[in-house]
Amino acid sequence: RILDLRLFETDGALEEILRFSTFGVTEPVNDRMFRLLSAFIADGGRYCLPEPLQPSRWMMMPASGTAAPQHLPGQPCQFALQAMVEPAKTRVSSFEALIRSPTGGSPVEMFAAIAAEDRYRFDLESKAYAFALAGQLPLGKHQLAINLLPGSLYHH
Repeated sequence: RILDLRLFETDGALEEILRFSTFGVTEPVNDRMFRLLSAFIADGGRYCLPEPLQPSRWMMMPASGTAAPQHLPGQPCQFALQAMVEPAKTRVSSFEALIRSPTGGSPVEMFAAIAAEDRYRFDLESKAYAFALAGQLPLGKHQLAINLLPGSLYHH
């Protein structure tokens, strides 16, 4: 069934959706899709596109006086910090710490060099180096996103 939201007021549209829905919970307000539809309808059923993005005009500029971070003695891996950008707001929201091998190789290369029984422990312990790297940089109020192997928190 197709439901034309233009024919209903907000409450009426939600009632009509509930009447024909098959939400799998007893309380539809707990259903993620119902909450998404409710928010969409509450905003008038519109999706507003931001102004056209112009990535060719974007620039990443290092903070003045920022020195390259130093590796710690005995560091078994490297981390690359990748900016996570909100294009519509033209700002960096956070940085993601991406693990690399000691020579800068991929995560696959890094974890292939670690014995299977040690991978989860290594994954958790390696994050200390990501935090140390971030501590050397002027991240200001930006957040640091850290990735973990699936299961690292309960296999260790």
